[in-house]
Amino acid sequence: MHLLYTSFASMDHNELFYHPFVPGDAELDLNLNRGVYGPGDRLMLDAWIANPLETYSLVLKVILDIGGQYYYYPDWTTKKGELRLRTADHATSVTRLLDITLPDPLETSGQFTFYGGLFYKDSNYVIDFDSVTLILEGQP
Repeated sequence: MHLLYTSFASMDHNELFYHPFVPGDAELDLNLNRGVYGPGDRLMLDAWIANPLETYSLVLKVILDIGGQYYYYPDWTTKKGELRLRTADHATSVTRLLDITLPDPLETSGQFTFYGGLFYKDSNYVIDFDSVTLILEGQP
């Protein structure tokens, strides 16, 4: 949880801005197409957002943690970004966040984690969060 707070630090201040967790009705589920990847494999990351109640305006923030260095959706760079969306009543939406084919040979190995936070629009309240970890099996 602390990593989620730290990673979504406010860009308006030099100090960290902690986002309180206030459970909401919308739910976030990050999904990878597999858990272990090797050279030439296709890596896909999807965000499933379920909304059992009324329409919401939401913000999705997703980061990739590679050894303490953070890369932000949508550009997957160190520049913070977000996806603003509007959920429909009683609906589930799926958004493809990443779809790449890994290089062959793959020179990197290790575990890498995606963290996602779902926020109410124009607020700093996290209403749901999720994380998913992948394993890269590259060259030794």
